[in-house]
Amino acid sequence: MPAIHDLITQSRLPAPPPGAEPQRMDAAGVLGYSRASYWPVGPLQAFTLRMASHGVCVSSAMMLGDKQYAMEQLTRAHTLDDDTLRELAVILFGEFGKRH
Repeated sequence: MPAIHDLITQSRLPAPPPGAEPQRMDAAGVLGYSRASYWPVGPLQAFTLRMASHGVCVSSAMMLGDKQYAMEQLTRAHTLDDDTLRELAVILFGEFGKRH
């Protein structure tokens, strides 16, 4: 099982400079970074892909824009038999808490 750090860093997305705020995101929410996003894109992308591996489709756009939806998906992740997914959910929840 790959480590969470490996899942996140395998993303093809460019990393922002240290301390820089995200700058932009495309319509699909997958390129670059956005000031409106709640979480770093890498962990969010790893989370959505890991959920998909369990047959659960998660919308990145809704994760970024709908707090209730995001909390439901993070909660759902804890019900699945996947420790890596649970760790990603904890990371994302922590990031969410920092921004709200």
